[in-house]
Amino acid sequence: MANVQPSAWAIRLSKRLVPFSLGTAALAAFATPAHADVCFPTPIALPGLTGVPIWEGNAGVVRTELNEPRWAAAPLTSFDNDVTGNQGLYRILVDSGYSELVVSFQAPTDPGVPSSADEIFFGFTTDGTGSSLARAIGIQVNGVGSTDPLPATSIVQQTYSSTTGWSAFLGAPAWLKDTAVWRNNVSGDAAAWGINFKIDLVGAGLSSENPFKIQLAMRKENESAATNLDYSTPPYGPNARLAGTLLINDPTQWASAVAINSGCASGITIGSAQIGTRNVALGAPIPSVISTVNGAVNRFFAAPSIPGSVGLFPGLLQAKFHIANWTSAAAPNAPWTTVPNGAVVLNGILNEVFPGPAGETVRRVTLSAIDRGVPFFHKVALLNSDPTSCLSQMHLLTPDLERVEGCLPVADCRPVE
Repeated sequence: MANVQPSAWAIRLSKRLVPFSLGTAALAAFATPAHADVCFPTPIALPGLTGVPIWEGNAGVVRTELNEPRWAAAPLTSFDNDVTGNQGLYRILVDSGYSELVVSFQAPTDPGVPSSADEIFFGFTTDGTGSSLARAIGIQVNGVGSTDPLPATSIVQQTYSSTTGWSAFLGAPAWLKDTAVWRNNVSGDAAAWGINFKIDLVGAGLSSENPFKIQLAMRKENESAATNLDYSTPPYGPNARLAGTLLINDPTQWASAVAINSGCASGITIGSAQIGTRNVALGAPIPSVISTVNGAVNRFFAAPSIPGSVGLFPGLLQAKFHIANWTSAAAPNAPWTTVPNGAVVLNGILNEVFPGPAGETVRRVTLSAIDRGVPFFHKVALLNSDPTSCLSQMHLLTPDLERVEGCLPVADCRPVE
């Protein structure tokens, strides 16, 4: 079995993918809450991996998965006008020096095929919340390409002034870095396509110290029917769009974003003590161990804290459990494999109420997954008993996340009599 040390579970969060079987009441719960300000988490350090995701270049560890492990601290978030929570997703990180935003847009499904008719837009004001100056980019999915990722081939930049209006320019601005497209029904990422990019904050004129306005938008095209699905944060409402784009024409109507260097201060959270196992040895609970006996059944759990302001019911949250396997050292390129029966794990009923920050009542629900004797556990046990020989990771999909904290490595994978 394995001891669990309190220092590096990787956690990912986003809106729950709501199945239509939940019914109208469940869907309404996603349509009606007030929208939180967009916030910007910093990376969580993982064994063998640090910093923000790197998908191209020669500096640092390059991993080409759309959702590589270094995205762990960034919640996958659905767009404000997507009542199902599963049509389009985005995630944002800022590096620890507050010099670069790292952004990913992902389409879990596509009504047609990935093509240049599918596109995303990202806009931000450069004068804080005054909203008289703004910049934006639009990036299309590459029309062709059998390898992922490939550089984006179609980019348009937009600039805005309240005195002169909008101006468009073909090509990427100097402040836009590492634009990349995944378009081949991304293996292991549950996405039809994805677009990643980085923004040099100084070059873009975007201060890390002040709140500002932001818009994120996605179009998914049904090429055969010549129809499309458009999603946006903030929701469009009655606001007019800039012609030929998905941008709300008036930046004062964009979503509010906190200062980039202020982090994410509240919301659904999960810490080290809220992740573990339900395993038992000699009749006693051992929440910090994983059995590596071939054929053993491990029961993993996560118990996130949910503020009282979030409507809670069974099936609201969805978790995805992963395990990373290496031998004598934390391998930066080791695959993070989904635990069998751990890809779609829904929460049950409320099981605990306790005082939260500043006296707020915080509730906990439990999500559980069962692993039915994965052979690589046994192989790791035979290879070594190094305390960094395996690491578990959990994705937690939630409807109202603002903060991610805590991590927990599963160490020393070995059988115990």
